[in-house]
Amino acid sequence: MNTHEILKTSLSLLILNTLYDSRTLYERYYQDIVSEVNYFKIISRFIEFNFLKSFSKGVFYLPKVGKNGMIPLSPLATKSLVISSNEYGCEIGEVLYHQLKLTHQKPKTYRYYTSNLTEHKKTYGIATFHRLEVHFDGLTTLHIQFMDVLCNYDKIIHINKDQFLTIAQSFCKQFNQDIFLLLHKLIEYQKKDIAFLSQVLDYFGVEHKLSTLLSNRSLYKIPLWK
Repeated sequence: MNTHEILKTSLSLLILNTLYDSRTLYERYYQDIVSEVNYFKIISRFIEFNFLKSFSKGVFYLPKVGKNGMIPLSPLATKSLVISSNEYGCEIGEVLYHQLKLTHQKPKTYRYYTSNLTEHKKTYGIATFHRLEVHFDGLTTLHIQFMDVLCNYDKIIHINKDQFLTIAQSFCKQFNQDIFLLLHKLIEYQKKDIAFLSQVLDYFGVEHKLSTLLSNRSLYKIPLWK
């Protein structure tokens, strides 16, 4: 069995419609049996003849075929390329607002925070990943996502205010100022968004010291959310 056949046989065992980084696969499985140059030539040939499908530069997948032809990749497949589990990242933006049932508007783009990037930002198709160097435990993720909602409240199409109040109340029961301050140091929230958070916490009777981050002389533009 020649190198071409070895690669085709092993790659045919990949999970269908799952994204793979070609260099990662080479370094993990193939560098002892084929040169880097020949490996990428063979991969390009496989893509040319539709055995593999190219997703973006250096990323491909083994296509899943149904009765009506190739089945499109799911957004989850794109997410899993970078975020293999919840401890490495979370949803933000349109996909989050839809998941939280704050809007019926289906997401057109998919955005994530993740600790699994070396660069500041990386885009795969309609998915964009932003680097955030934190451990994404449940409580930290809760704070990241709630702040993302506050920062973009006015941009959420036909926002369900009753659902927002439910989410806000649940968040306030778990609010941790130390976690928020850590995130603020990394993300640098605008003062108007901190003022929004402060108002929500006050409404639900949660003690905090966010006033130290705000100015008594300023009037912050906070959405009508109650």
